[in-house]
Amino acid sequence: MKAFVLRFWHVLVVRVCFLLFAINGLLLSWLWVPALRLLPGGKSARIRRARAIVRTSFRILVRVLEGTGVMRLEVTGREHLQNCGGQIVLANHPTYIDAVVLQSMIPFCNCIVKSALWDGLSYGNVLRAAHFIRNDKPETLISDGAAVLRAGEPLLVFPEGTRTELGGEVKFLRGAAHIILATQAPIIPVILRCTPPALSKSHRWYQVPSETFVIRVEILPACFSGTFVEDGNPDNMKPRGLTAGLEKFFKQRLHGN
Repeated sequence: MKAFVLRFWHVLVVRVCFLLFAINGLLLSWLWVPALRLLPGGKSARIRRARAIVRTSFRILVRVLEGTGVMRLEVTGREHLQNCGGQIVLANHPTYIDAVVLQSMIPFCNCIVKSALWDGLSYGNVLRAAHFIRNDKPETLISDGAAVLRAGEPLLVFPEGTRTELGGEVKFLRGAAHIILATQAPIIPVILRCTPPALSKSHRWYQVPSETFVIRVEILPACFSGTFVEDGNPDNMKPRGLTAGLEKFFKQRLHGN
């Protein structure tokens, strides 16, 4: 009976949170973003305000999920994100709310987002106002990412492009490697784990366990691309080789090898 009650409570909280989150996105997109254009300051000020409201919304969602006992967040190495301008924050993607969790911690963060969210009715206007980068334009993805890093902004990237299948292996696309090689920007690896599994690609967004799920965020110090490849082989410093090296590094950290 206790497990049933807890599951009902967790499902209720998650459904209410995501409903309110969607409504908040609509209000921000269709009321706040138009009003943003009337505030003093130029384009840079508008972008900062848009990202500030994104971060605030995400922090509120995280705190509600923690405060209601649905989720617990455990973070190590948070200090590595405090001055990460011009660096690539590279993370695996086990849950639906990975971007929410990380962007709530990174000041003035830019992010590569799915085109479905970019064009979405709820947060679409907010994401465009924040000048995030959509992921379905390969002809501009590298140059847009490079421009963000040259401007001194942190860039959050999920190289998998989508959530990891439950029980599946990490599989990176090459877009992140192209940006890294084009910019030679420092990389902050972030290892994400969720126990027990929740909000994964194999779950519906409202399917959560009766026990509190724990998202563990391991933030490692900044390093460079050479950390992930074998010395002496120039092919490893090409997108294919670097992608393989990044995959290997993340798999070893996730499996404790």
